[in-house]
Amino acid sequence: MKPNDSIRRPLRAVLVAVTLLLGCGPARTGTSRPETTADAASAADAGGGAELPPPAADDAAVAPALPEPDSSGGTRTPGDAGETASAAGDSSAGGWSAVSGAPPDTGMVAVRGSAADDVWAVGDGGLVLHWDGTAWTRVASGSRVWLDAVWAGDREHAWIAGEKGTILRWDGVLWSPSASGVEVNLNGVWQAVGGSAWVVGDAGTILRWDGSAWAPVAAGTDVPLYDVWGSAEDDVWAVGGAILHWDGRAWSDVRSGPMPGIAGLVHPDAPPPDVPWLGAVRAGPAAFLRSVWGSGPDDVWAVGDAGAVQHWNGTTWTRVPGTSGNWLEGVWAATPDEAWAVGNMGAVERWDGESWVAVPSPARTRLKAAWGLQDDGLWVVGGFGTILQRTTREDK
Repeated sequence: MKPNDSIRRPLRAVLVAVTLLLGCGPARTGTSRPETTADAASAADAGGGAELPPPAADDAAVAPALPEPDSSGGTRTPGDAGETASAAGDSSAGGWSAVSGAPPDTGMVAVRGSAADDVWAVGDGGLVLHWDGTAWTRVASGSRVWLDAVWAGDREHAWIAGEKGTILRWDGVLWSPSASGVEVNLNGVWQAVGGSAWVVGDAGTILRWDGSAWAPVAAGTDVPLYDVWGSAEDDVWAVGGAILHWDGRAWSDVRSGPMPGIAGLVHPDAPPPDVPWLGAVRAGPAAFLRSVWGSGPDDVWAVGDAGAVQHWNGTTWTRVPGTSGNWLEGVWAATPDEAWAVGNMGAVERWDGESWVAVPSPARTRLKAAWGLQDDGLWVVGGFGTILQRTTREDK
């Protein structure tokens, strides 16, 4: 036994208990990538605020799953190092069903589809899954990197974006690499119906697909961008450390820097500042919006750190109160009277046309993305292989 093991082991137990009680992820200030297993272990030994894998059903300690090598020879931990997961509750409660298909040690990051039987989900280690209306099956991606975003236009056209400049293209048969010309991490992808595709990423990176190749487009900023969505070719939004708008000619910075309503906020469950090893849960001045989606040009939502919720009504962006200070990672909107947001510790929120209301969720891990069909149904994905399906979007 090492000399300090008698201290470190109780400390780890305290960290797990306190983290689960807090129910909040650490502030993420410019990267969506997980830490390495070694980094997390070192932080825990030193009394740092690293989060640990979820407890097993018998509350026994769980050894971290072995990380997979990435293309650079480094490692990525399964799932997102920001997750604070515990064993899920009744997956059938509240209209939810847990659907198997992803390895339990894999972080699912994004989900999008074109039809009820054509849905894609992506995650770490190059994982790509496809739902055919009956089951999720793994589809070869040819990649081993962290995949951050997916867009499905129809059964023969889909895109994936990921770290290290990775872009993959689906042609109805297989996924193949599409040269991006950049090395930065790419975090979001969207394509207009029959038109241009857009990819956004770190350092203000914006790329546009013209039908044959990707080309950079000036963003006017170097802050990270995490998501992109549009209602038309000349109405596209990108969010991250700024809110940018494309009008068909150029990108303009609608609201840059730390978003009003985000900067300086402290998570309501954050510990006092005199607990330095838990300080990572506090939202600082470098907070970001993580996801954007709308039901039309005058109904667009953006969500992000410290429970930030912003709404565009066609004229201006306005801060709208959410249900808590939970970090929000994904948003999807069906109509002006219905939108869904998901985030850490299994947080699910629903917009009913007047306010955001909390929706019970069986998950206790960080939920990363939501997507549904216009008429009904909803998919949610997250850490530790979480895939949830809601066959009806009516409140239960």
